Amino acid sequence: MISGSVGVALPLLAVAHGFSPATAADLVAVFMFAFALGAGAASPLVSVFGAPNLVAAGLVVAASGLGTVLTAGTGIAWLVVSAVLDGGGLGCFWVGSQVTMAQRAGTAGAERRFVRHYVAYVIGSASG
Repeated sequence: MISGSVGVALPLLAVAHGFSPATAADLVAVFMFAFALGAGAASPLVSVFGAPNLVAAGLVVAASGLGTVLTAGTGIAWLVVSAVLDGGGLGCFWVGSQVTMAQRAGTAGAERRFVRHYVAYVIGSASG
């Protein structure tokens, strides 16, 4: 998933382009801070837009973070923008997906949906 790109690819990309390992670690910290802000902002938005819409919006925002690096460049400013968009988008995605699963808990087949969600998360993280 996209978080795999931030945890591995974005720091490696920074170091490959001449930034220090400390700068790479700072990018991961920026991502985590943005993730927390995205999750915090998403909580009140769930009741306004609905969890499935929040999941979709979070994925679009996170993917735009990756697109920023791929299209705009690898200068430090663009790497920070990428980390912020990735983190904020994934924070929204995470809240939306957890709310969706919680709303369906106890219904017929809920356990299978949870397992499919978890499998997709693991495969996405490993492939990121």
